[in-house]
Amino acid sequence: MNVSEDIANPNNIKAAYPDSHFPNASTAVDFLTLIAARGLMTVATISPHNAVRSSTYDLAKPTDIEKMRSFIAFNETAPANVYYVANRAFAGAKFVLPGRDDIDLVRMIVLDFDPERDKPLEEERDRLRGIAANLVHGPLPPRAIVDSGGGMQVVYQLLEPIELTDSNRKAVTEDVEALMKALARALGADTKTCTVKNLFRIPGTFNWPSDAKKAAGRERSVSGIWFTNGPKTSLEDLRALATIRPEDIAPAVEAIDFGEVDEHAVLDVFGAPERLPGRIKTFLEDRPGLMRNVLREADSSDTSKRDYAMADKLAKNRMAPGDMLLTLAAYGHKIYKTFEQERLFSYLVGEVRKALANNAPERFFNDFATAAEEEDIQAKHRKRLARLHPLDEAEFVAGLDTDEAPSLIKGLLNRQEMSVIYGKSGTGKTFVAIDIARCIALGIDWNGHKVVKAAVIYVAAESPRSVRKRVQAHINRFGASGGFYGISSTINMYDPQVDIRPLLDELSKLDVDIGLIVFDTLARVMIGGNENSTQDMSQLIANGDRLRDRFGCNVMWVHHTGKDESLGARGSSALRAATDTEIEIANATTFRVTKSRDGELFDHEFRLEQVPAVTMKDGTVVTSCIVKWLPGMGSGSTHPKDRNRDTIIRALRTIGEPATVPDIWDQIQIQGWKLTIKMRAMHNMMTRSCRLETERFFTRHEIINGKKPEIRYGLYEWSTVHNATDGSALTPPSVT
Repeated sequence: MNVSEDIANPNNIKAAYPDSHFPNASTAVDFLTLIAARGLMTVATISPHNAVRSSTYDLAKPTDIEKMRSFIAFNETAPANVYYVANRAFAGAKFVLPGRDDIDLVRMIVLDFDPERDKPLEEERDRLRGIAANLVHGPLPPRAIVDSGGGMQVVYQLLEPIELTDSNRKAVTEDVEALMKALARALGADTKTCTVKNLFRIPGTFNWPSDAKKAAGRERSVSGIWFTNGPKTSLEDLRALATIRPEDIAPAVEAIDFGEVDEHAVLDVFGAPERLPGRIKTFLEDRPGLMRNVLREADSSDTSKRDYAMADKLAKNRMAPGDMLLTLAAYGHKIYKTFEQERLFSYLVGEVRKALANNAPERFFNDFATAAEEEDIQAKHRKRLARLHPLDEAEFVAGLDTDEAPSLIKGLLNRQEMSVIYGKSGTGKTFVAIDIARCIALGIDWNGHKVVKAAVIYVAAESPRSVRKRVQAHINRFGASGGFYGISSTINMYDPQVDIRPLLDELSKLDVDIGLIVFDTLARVMIGGNENSTQDMSQLIANGDRLRDRFGCNVMWVHHTGKDESLGARGSSALRAATDTEIEIANATTFRVTKSRDGELFDHEFRLEQVPAVTMKDGTVVTSCIVKWLPGMGSGSTHPKDRNRDTIIRALRTIGEPATVPDIWDQIQIQGWKLTIKMRAMHNMMTRSCRLETERFFTRHEIINGKKPEIRYGLYEWSTVHNATDGSALTPPSVT
């Protein structure tokens, strides 16, 4: 095929096949409507981090066309790469991305041409323009040519689409895919993407590069149309362009029973070990040696070798073939590359098939090092099942009179629970956390509360040097404990596959009774997670629960407030919902228990006392601070009058905004809390408190609502601006 001289000219060929610079959803919709012949069209989006969404539209319906337009326009700026499935997936199919068995109509053959990686991109794009011109002006022009923003895709639409049924699917699919490979080889396209279920880039959308492509210098580009409205083609004409080789035909292979695991199941766990079924997680956790092998890093130059080694170990441990597929899909190293090449499932099946073939004899014998190891695994399994066994009513409530939660600090912290200390920067959160932690490690009373001695792990993820100085200052005042252990590095508590298992192993090696683990701060150990995401925060909490359950300890998170301090700890409300004890540190003077699942709410006042910490080699004395607790309690006193006041404060904190006296009274009754005074006396107490400088716990707000003003009472702690004349406070933002 020869290109005419005018097209052969570099300037002319670039003009004929130009780069696209702006996305255009109309270009995308017009192209898809043309090649789908107003039939069903599946559109999928894949983010640079491999998050997948898909939707199928009936392009005979104008409403579906507009829905598809919106889907494309929204997702291609997400950012996400937007693709179409060339062949029709049957109506009603449920998939993340369609597999071979979901295709019920072969309507086109699409060939993918990629630029060579070791050559300049612009030179390669000019080469592809030349191929495009040859095809357009050759004896068998394609229906369309799409500029993918890097490479190109050549679309041959069939004159007579082929219906696929259960009886002919296998034969027709193999025949068409063999033809695709032969055509790709004859025309210089990529043979790895030659499947009937392939995805191809939609023209008129952004081409977002992956991290690997960014590293190679690729930037975001825009896909477009180089040629369209060419003729439809017959299979016979396409066969005339290609020679099919024996290796293009799928070989007959021995059947392996993968159970219910198919392409959809593999994509559900793709790169996401946390989504693996519980049976697989249990299988791996019960075999620490196998788990270490699964988590082992791969040599970047040969990731497939590492994947096979993993499959080999799974086979030796007699994991079911379907579960082997899922485990490789979650933990494998070459999965991302094969996913981009649209051959993930076939790659995984091949690795599992090789591993099973090489381990066939071993799968019939006991491969455990000792009978004791096998018994240990079975014992763990029995214990796990026993934990899930439902108890009848009598068993469920038995032992309540003696089954008190193991205490660390009486009335404040218990074992097997989760706690949060929060406050804005500079309020003394870390000083308080260190004071609590070292009192537990020392076994000395904390501010009048009885302490049960236990080992403490303190993860100084934020400013570890500063934390070390503060710990030294506490040691200088109270002495060494022998039970306080520090970690001066950042630990990833969000991703379960990074640091959690090694941390569990290291803490177990200490062989001590761990009562408290402190993470200072939450933000510095939530690497890769979003504090505002309920899903991400729940993942962090679940990972902390693994430590809590393993050691029977309290897990404490030191955290910050957001911009609006009145909203409490920063981020998703999932944190507070899961917290057993929540402590607010306010103004570097107030320690306030704002949530106690089974205990009382109270305040303590404190100040930070500057003390020597370290004497440097040059004689310079570096100071730090310790917490100096002031005599008595805040709103946690035991005097009857103060208990009534504490109950009212507790009710207002539960309501969360200023309220009328009847509303406060009703809240107290609903919660089942006790008052020793009547409603009128409660009203008088709150009114008096608003006027007295020494007892200013409440604020009074007059709300104009109709003719008669409505009086509401709030908490003085909510106010940021006060009237010096009468002691009243400005209305908090939540009151309108």
